[in-house]
Amino acid sequence: MPFDAKPTVLLGSNYLADATNVTIKIADIPQLIAAEADELTGDSRKLLYAILDKVQTAYAALPDVDKPTKVRIQRSSTAPNAAGTFQTTFTLSFTLAIAGAGVAAE
Repeated sequence: MPFDAKPTVLLGSNYLADATNVTIKIADIPQLIAAEADELTGDSRKLLYAILDKVQTAYAALPDVDKPTKVRIQRSSTAPNAAGTFQTTFTLSFTLAIAGAGVAAE
């Protein structure tokens, strides 16, 4: 089956949008808790990591024939070091149409 471009494919079935807001439920982002997403006391780094992790995981779970051809999402990680930390890198690649610089049609 060709790629299904609906936002729910990569962001989950509880994704909602209207003319003003885009809504993703915290419960649908496994790496995130409410305190980390709080607009006053949260941590934007954790929010960004959790969203990228969610999208990359959903993308990777798609069968190859169902993945978009104009978007690629990859993750790589280093091995833990002596300090007990490691680095994760997300690579997102988009093929853009010259007119309007929007994502090219599939």
